[in-house]
Amino acid sequence: QKKTFTSWINSQLEKHSPPSAVRDLYADVGKGHVLLDLLEVLTGQQLPRERGGNPFQCRSNVENALRFLKNRSIKLINIHVADIIEGNPSIVLGLIWTIILHFHIEELACTLACGYNRPTPDNANAVESSPTASPPMKRSAKAKQRWKISAKKALLLWAKEQCATYGSISIADFKSSWRNGLAFLAVIHAMRPDLVDLEKAKARSNKENLKDAFQIAEKELNIPRLLEPEDVDVISPDEKSIMTYVAQFLQYFKSLPVAEEDMQGKVQEALSWLDAQEKKLTKLQTETEDAAFYKKFQEMLSFTETFNEEKKAFLPVLASERKEQELIENSLRMQEAWNNLTSQMNEWKAQLDQSLPHPLGTLESWLQEIEQQLAEDIPDSQDHCKAVAALEDKVKSIQSLMGCFEEHSETLQSFQNRDEMGVLLVPPQKLEEMRRRLSHIQLTDFNVLVEYYHSFCTAILEELTSKLNIWHMKCGTKESVEALLSDWNGFIEEKGFLAQLEMAFRVCEEKKNKIINTANFGAVPQDTIKLFKMVEVKISTCKEYIYNVNATLQKILSSWAIYMENIHLLKAWLEETRKAHPKKIPTETLAAWNSRHGSLNEAGNFLIEASNEEVGSALSEELRKLNGKWARKPGKMG
Repeated sequence: QKKTFTSWINSQLEKHSPPSAVRDLYADVGKGHVLLDLLEVLTGQQLPRERGGNPFQCRSNVENALRFLKNRSIKLINIHVADIIEGNPSIVLGLIWTIILHFHIEELACTLACGYNRPTPDNANAVESSPTASPPMKRSAKAKQRWKISAKKALLLWAKEQCATYGSISIADFKSSWRNGLAFLAVIHAMRPDLVDLEKAKARSNKENLKDAFQIAEKELNIPRLLEPEDVDVISPDEKSIMTYVAQFLQYFKSLPVAEEDMQGKVQEALSWLDAQEKKLTKLQTETEDAAFYKKFQEMLSFTETFNEEKKAFLPVLASERKEQELIENSLRMQEAWNNLTSQMNEWKAQLDQSLPHPLGTLESWLQEIEQQLAEDIPDSQDHCKAVAALEDKVKSIQSLMGCFEEHSETLQSFQNRDEMGVLLVPPQKLEEMRRRLSHIQLTDFNVLVEYYHSFCTAILEELTSKLNIWHMKCGTKESVEALLSDWNGFIEEKGFLAQLEMAFRVCEEKKNKIINTANFGAVPQDTIKLFKMVEVKISTCKEYIYNVNATLQKILSSWAIYMENIHLLKAWLEETRKAHPKKIPTETLAAWNSRHGSLNEAGNFLIEASNEEVGSALSEELRKLNGKWARKPGKMG
């Protein structure tokens, strides 16, 4: 699956502007940009994104992608932001399969059904027709119903029909039916008989047929090679990989050249459909002008849902780039009609949002205001101090709005959605949408706060290492180290770093606990905990650095004390022993001096490593001389 999905994604990303590519599926998807690029290619929409690549910007991009999918009512079962960022293989593959199934396979399968029910110039108002359809429409509905099944079954049914044109080749699934390669060749033969000799193929091995089919598809049909023979010629080939590949043949089938007069007809159909939709929308708005809010909103939702379903059949026409003059003129008319219609729909939705019954109207205004604040981009900066300042301004403006979060949460929770007659006031879908938005705001607010403190800690760490880089530090004399330690402690105390770090931890921890303990709108605790963990690690890194610098300087001073004490005592004892020249040295005495000699060399060698070249050379020479005297000391143990 990983190889197939990677190839499929790359075949889509080639169409992006600018083109991009996936090298490591799990890592690249976790950065978020790939997901947004892919969804932009598949939908033709431009999605909001963070431009940088730091952990918070990656998280924000993944969140934007998942939110976009959820807003299209695509079920993401057990797929969480944190798992995508961490590159969890099963979760990433599950997400990509969901995208392939919805945007590639389901939409292609849907065109099989929608193709039977496109508005024609003679029936421009078909979307408003009564339940009693004319005989031709009944036949169309019957044909359409045939394809109104699951995407998997629709794709299989289409593949069966292609294979049936040859007769003796049948398929029953997306697994072993494709193992011998004949089904792939039969599908190609149905569309391009000149490319395949099926009688010859029957005498060849599975691998030869698969290799031939994949090569023909790639070279002649321009279908990306997602599979290799060894992927399919196994006991149980991967069903999802084969479905993904076969869907590309359906895509090719749907894009076969259309004669100019046919294309002109399709453009006219699209124009008629758009005209019918605009009339339907205008009529709905007029008819519901004095209706209750519930009725208005329900009609808007119903219209939007039907519109989104029916438009799939016209997307290829809307995206067409034919250059014939008449087609160009009609295409411009079509694009203008499309823009006008979508603008009207958005305006209607905005008007309804503004007329929500009290107190939901106030909540909706607050939601829009804080969503705008949260969506505002912060300029990328390599200077962490500038990044912190920009984030600090954003945090302040958001926190001033978040002061009302609990009040608005309670408003939504306690809203009585029926009047005194027991009639619903607001469609449940709208209330659910507001709940989702509150959940996202709560998590995004925490994300911004964590990003701020993460950048804040990064700036502190830069300032700390700029003041004293312990990893590249070479010390001087004992007196200079004492001065260095005193200066370091004064710097830390003056800046109040430890207090600031404690405050950062406390603020983030309190916010995390509040989200987990009071989350009523579906916030995922795991995501909150993992966000907190990121800033907790950064805070710990800063604290550890402060403590490590202090501990290292203390160790250097301690080593100087040991060295200086022992060097003087050993020099004096060796000189005394040289003059006395005893024949024997008591065992206990020698053991004590041996211990001092060992401590001296241990402290001395550490100081040589920790000191600059001048001090280190002097210490090394002093030790060399003393060790020479130690080796020549008179007397034996007695």
